[in-house]
Amino acid sequence: NEQIEQQKQEQLALLKQIEEERARLEADFLKIQMQTCSEEAKKKKEEEEQSQMLQSHSVPSTDQQNKVEHETGNTTVSETRSPREGSHLQMIRNYQQHLLQQNR
Repeated sequence: NEQIEQQKQEQLALLKQIEEERARLEADFLKIQMQTCSEEAKKKKEEEEQSQMLQSHSVPSTDQQNKVEHETGNTTVSETRSPREGSHLQMIRNYQQHLLQQNR
């Protein structure tokens, strides 16, 4: 009976170690995911700024007007993507809060 109790305690200790390692790995994964998201947003912003600079320095032709209309369409796409990214970041923050509470 004591041996069973000792094995139970050892298993609980191992389980706790596994859960802590899982929490660390998930936190690392979320950190990398956030960095990737941030880098993508930064790259997209730089591309948009470059595009706007090119537009402001050139004489608008028919082709240029078509390009502006096309980019307006892209802006709509990015605006629809933005709330999704926002909710994704909110999910990440909520999960981080959950992890912090678990560690207390």
